[in-house]
Amino acid sequence: MKAILAAFALTVLATLPPVYMASANYGDEVLLVNRVRKKNSVAQPEIARFNSVNDIVPRSPAARVAKKFLQSFEAQDTNAISQLWTQDAALESPFDIQGRDFPNREVAQRYIEQIVSLFSEIRFEQISVYDTRNPKVVIIEAQGDFVVAENGTPYRNKYVFIIQVRGNKVSLIREYFDPLIIARTFGIDVTPN
Repeated sequence: MKAILAAFALTVLATLPPVYMASANYGDEVLLVNRVRKKNSVAQPEIARFNSVNDIVPRSPAARVAKKFLQSFEAQDTNAISQLWTQDAALESPFDIQGRDFPNREVAQRYIEQIVSLFSEIRFEQISVYDTRNPKVVIIEAQGDFVVAENGTPYRNKYVFIIQVRGNKVSLIREYFDPLIIARTFGIDVTPN
């Protein structure tokens, strides 16, 4: 229950203007969500919404790289994904059931390969792209619609990705999701010891 509340709190925080979050890449960068832009004294929403990853129209360098990453993930093309990491890339998953983080490129890539192997179909829909004041950081919220390869079971989870890029590559992904949905889908016991 705490994990669900934490995921909800993150989603709410990500939609409030402005939101400050420290970068997990241990640099000096600060993430500043820029949700509303004033144009002729009338507030215009900055959140771009799309039905599919292919529909995303990137408005920042980070969104462009994030789109490539998600397209490769949906295509289950782990070779393409491996080309999108910076040398010092990391993947953080604060709600991972096993409490894992993936602190370097190799471990992050192995994690992605493991996830891809679990599913026969991977698709994201109902995508919201939150551009930030930092063109190297984008927040993507999406509904995952996956199919478990082993038994055809549908797996639907809500995701929030904070993606930081350097050049045309991903330097950090921080991934949030509901771990209880994963536990139910894969029969993982999450009762306390």
